[in-house]
Amino acid sequence: MNYQTKGIILTAAKADITICEVFGDLPTGLIPINGKPIIFFIIQQMLDNGIKDIYISIDYKKEKLQEIVNLYFDTKVNLHYIETNKYNGVGDSLLLIFNKIKSGSVIINLADTYIKNFNYDNFIDSLVVSDDFLDEERWATVEVVDNQIIKFINKSKSSLNPHAICGLYSLSDIKIFKQYEKIEDSLQINDLLKFYNDKYLKLKIIQTEYWLDFGHIDKYYLSKKRLIQSRGFNFLEYDDLLGTITKRSDNKDKFRHEIKWQLNLPKNIEVLSPRILDYSVDADPFITMEFYSYPTLSEIWLYSELNENIYFSIIDKLFKILELFSKNKKNITQDEYIDMYYNKTLNRIRSIKNNDILNFLELDDIVINNKTYKNWNFIKPNILKMINELYVEKDNCFIHGDFCLSNILYDLRSGIVRLIDPRGIWGNSENGDIKYDIAKLRHSIYGDYDYIVNDLFTVTINNKSINFNILNSNNIAVKDYFDDKLSKSFNLRHIKLIEGLLFISMIPLHSDNSNRQLIMYAKSIKLLNEIYANDN
Repeated sequence: MNYQTKGIILTAAKADITICEVFGDLPTGLIPINGKPIIFFIIQQMLDNGIKDIYISIDYKKEKLQEIVNLYFDTKVNLHYIETNKYNGVGDSLLLIFNKIKSGSVIINLADTYIKNFNYDNFIDSLVVSDDFLDEERWATVEVVDNQIIKFINKSKSSLNPHAICGLYSLSDIKIFKQYEKIEDSLQINDLLKFYNDKYLKLKIIQTEYWLDFGHIDKYYLSKKRLIQSRGFNFLEYDDLLGTITKRSDNKDKFRHEIKWQLNLPKNIEVLSPRILDYSVDADPFITMEFYSYPTLSEIWLYSELNENIYFSIIDKLFKILELFSKNKKNITQDEYIDMYYNKTLNRIRSIKNNDILNFLELDDIVINNKTYKNWNFIKPNILKMINELYVEKDNCFIHGDFCLSNILYDLRSGIVRLIDPRGIWGNSENGDIKYDIAKLRHSIYGDYDYIVNDLFTVTINNKSINFNILNSNNIAVKDYFDDKLSKSFNLRHIKLIEGLLFISMIPLHSDNSNRQLIMYAKSIKLLNEIYANDN
């Protein structure tokens, strides 16, 4: 691939209505795939193939798309945003970008399509096609004879055996489009490809078996399964006919506890977890369950902009679910509280390898976003006393253990909730402190955990300070509603304490990203200072 080749991503329009019914209104580039928008995968593929200049068409919710893309890629690639009109054809947007670039070679990718593991070497004057489609009226197609394109068709029936155009194209020199005279009201990409092919007579097709279409809901779920392997599982097998998923993990002991959690679900909440069809907890543990294609609340929270009242109703429903968990009272000892909240935290801190955080741990005070806080060593002597206050017998029950937005499937259309990926064991069993689940939920909603683990932030440090900025989710009213709701039944100070301990104990689990660890440390210190200040 010529290092001067430009990348073009067409993402100006609103996503297909079938996608918006699932995720809420969003532009095509922000269609989520397990926590990250599809445009991230496309940009990364261009980067991996040596492209350093990328032009992105924007219109619908352009500010949000720019902010998200800039946070992740601004220092890695030269981004050029071109404002286009979402009401015009995609070809109009492409022609406008051609006029900006003027000449040279380009790679063009529609923002709702992705070719997995595609290498741009020898990808010259070509378009990628697939025979994996059913309805010709939903995709642009080409007719090919002897590997020669003879006809471009815009979403209508073909007289021959057509190939679906997958939305990835390569053109070696776009200066020819200076001669293009538009006569159509709404220009399509096929119109430009036909013009280019008529002039040069050299466009080729490349057939693929790895076309992932995220623009139509019926294709979205299958494509998502093919692209991503779930966190924590080393083996996933989907049965598309039966609608099941089989999981295996190398961390066999932890995985056995997760399986047992699902086997021991109390009757009043067992419907909230996918139905088990087969399992083993022997030498090679596995579990086969119903597969639900609902998005996670994390995906909805990160990229959709729903009416606040919808979020309020979701929060109400989650608290009702936690009430159902609370009805299953269990005996938990205070020693288990000490083990989970104190000993685990100290052990995790001892395993931190991040030198910047190790240096911060030595300080008496630390400056976070220009405000001075007491540091961990100053607060640590009071932690055990604060933890002892957490033990409330009525809060001990069967819990999920990892009740965060990324483990909660939610169908916006029906309001159905399904829970996945439980912790499996808390203390000595699947039973624990319901406040732990609430703190997990709060660190997703109020603590911006999902933004942090998906790297939607900036952070800088010096010897005594951490400054960070997390993508503005514009959900302050929702966050405050959550705190008001939990404060009616629980001590908010207790929940913040657990949340602060969660953030600091997660640091060694994110050793792949030192900046993520820095923000988690800062979040923890801020929360623990709120508790300490109230106690002193």
